[in-house]
Amino acid sequence: MCGRSRQAYAAADIQHHASKTAGVPPTRMWKNQDKFAPTHNAAPGADMAVVALDGHASASLHTMRWGLVPSFSKSAPDYWKMFNARSETLDTSPVFRRLLR
Repeated sequence: MCGRSRQAYAAADIQHHASKTAGVPPTRMWKNQDKFAPTHNAAPGADMAVVALDGHASASLHTMRWGLVPSFSKSAPDYWKMFNARSETLDTSPVFRRLLR
């Protein structure tokens, strides 16, 4: 996997599609929208628009940093180090092993 993604829609288009296809109410505030910028070449660590469920299972838009930071990490997050899981080592990796259950 190359570790790249694309999110080139304008913010207004993302809001429209999130409302139409993911059930995000059009009046719900987009959290951290100011951090979002459309891109054709997003790498791990980039800020991306996502649809998230809050505790009441209602959908909302958030701008979040793409990547995985393991719970045992003691240093500043290096989002680009862990963007992909390999099937060959999934059951031996301390990051993913506990998630297989």
